[in-house]
Amino acid sequence: MTDSPTGPVDGSPTARLTLPSPRLRTPRRTWRRRHVLRALDLVKGAVLGTVITIGATAHVSAEPAAPREPATDTALEQLMADHRCTTTGFPDGAIPASTLLRNREGHLRVVTFERGWAALQGTAPGEVVAVCLDPR
Repeated sequence: MTDSPTGPVDGSPTARLTLPSPRLRTPRRTWRRRHVLRALDLVKGAVLGTVITIGATAHVSAEPAAPREPATDTALEQLMADHRCTTTGFPDGAIPASTLLRNREGHLRVVTFERGWAALQGTAPGEVVAVCLDPR
């Protein structure tokens, strides 16, 4: 009987070939470890890629938009001119005859002053845009 790294061997030199190899004794453990290490490598790569991306783009910022001029509503301007409307009231104390009203859909309508007053007070739908004198 002789001693070998895998244990005692009796007789023939080929007898040790029938003994399990130390590398083959734990194939499942080796497989798990290999996959766990590969998964850790993937996680490390993802974290590193994220850090590099954030570092490379941290200095980039959007430029503030240039202030835009308010859009001119030609229909509003036309109605205000046709009906002699104002958004601030009449300086000579004239009593308005009608009101320029914007409904929920955004459409403009010329309504009576009473209807416009009700919208201003919140008892009727709509938004008062201007008060108007009689059309010319």
